[in-house]
Amino acid sequence: MKKERIFWGFFFLLAAVLVILNRFSLFAEISLIRLLVTIALVIWLLQSIIHRSMTGILFSIAFLLICYDDLLPLEPLTPGTLLLAATFASIGFHFLIPRRSGSFDDCREARDWADAAQESVNDNCVRLKTTMGTGIKYVSSADFQQADIECSMGAMKVYFDNAHIVQESAVIRLSARMCGIELYVPRSWNITEACTQTLSNIQESGYCDASVSQMVRIEGKLSLSTVKIIYI
Repeated sequence: MKKERIFWGFFFLLAAVLVILNRFSLFAEISLIRLLVTIALVIWLLQSIIHRSMTGILFSIAFLLICYDDLLPLEPLTPGTLLLAATFASIGFHFLIPRRSGSFDDCREARDWADAAQESVNDNCVRLKTTMGTGIKYVSSADFQQADIECSMGAMKVYFDNAHIVQESAVIRLSARMCGIELYVPRSWNITEACTQTLSNIQESGYCDASVSQMVRIEGKLSLSTVKIIYI
């Protein structure tokens, strides 16, 4: 995670410079917000190239095209079309280039997460937060009802395999900004998603048991983020 901290360190230093230069009307044709989003997307693209993540590469490029659609001759391509194409392409590369167990990338990811802050929570309603770092959270509950998860400019893994739902349903509320969140959930959970997404995407890996009746609703706001739901 040292490289990521260096990336984000330079991002915020450059953001400070842009805020000052913007007062002198040096970026009259391009808004400051667009410049900051562009920098964040370029950083995401570079990180994805370094980590050989085709999903990150495809989506960062798609978001860059969406950000500058008014300056590029892309009238037939709507944001939905670009994101859908990135999703299908990502799935295609997943099947064509499967990730090998024990590879160099796996070892590097394991080292990155080895220093992550770990926390175990045993409660019916939990609140989890990670800011500018990595965090691994373990939720253990005999009557899980609600989880409020907040992640900003970092990465978080949350394990719900020891969370048991007694009532008819439970809810997971997400507040994600420029981050990546992985939710490890039991296959006995029937997930429904109702998140407000801004330049973000939600993916699912694995499958749930079609006969289950434990309903879990995932809601909240995602901005420049990726959420992956993994059934275990």
